[in-house]
Amino acid sequence: MQNLEIKRILEECQLELDEIKTILSASEIKFDKLTKYLTNYAVIRACSTIEFCCKKAVADFFEKGQSKYIREYLSKTIRKNSSNPSLDMINSTLKSFGGSYNDNFNRGVKKKKKEYNSYLQKLREARNNIAHGYNINITISTVMEYYKNSEEVIKILDSVLIQ
Repeated sequence: MQNLEIKRILEECQLELDEIKTILSASEIKFDKLTKYLTNYAVIRACSTIEFCCKKAVADFFEKGQSKYIREYLSKTIRKNSSNPSLDMINSTLKSFGGSYNDNFNRGVKKKKKEYNSYLQKLREARNNIAHGYNINITISTVMEYYKNSEEVIKILDSVLIQ
């Protein structure tokens, strides 16, 4: 990855998810509340990391060499935007900048577009269910699977933004 800060953020999240899995796997007695809390945290951490990295990748790339006013605009419209991570959100954002960024991104996700959409959607839905007070029925392994596949989307986005 070209954006080393995003790479670091993604790796930190993965390490945290690994630690949570280790804690939950090491428990000989099933702690239902502990499992629920740690899994809920993992969902929120994973989804928030993907969302943050999507926004950061785009804003970091397009603000290079720009005036203070353009950087402030990008901060307000991209970094501080409360949109959930999705391929549509990324496409819409890239389209707004013109050029071939959107086309290149779509080519990058084409082979696994259905899967990427599904993983991002499931991660978003789990986070939204937690936020609205609903119980989720998901394991830490599933959260990690969703995260790993969603992370691929960030890597594709990063590769498009260096072209």
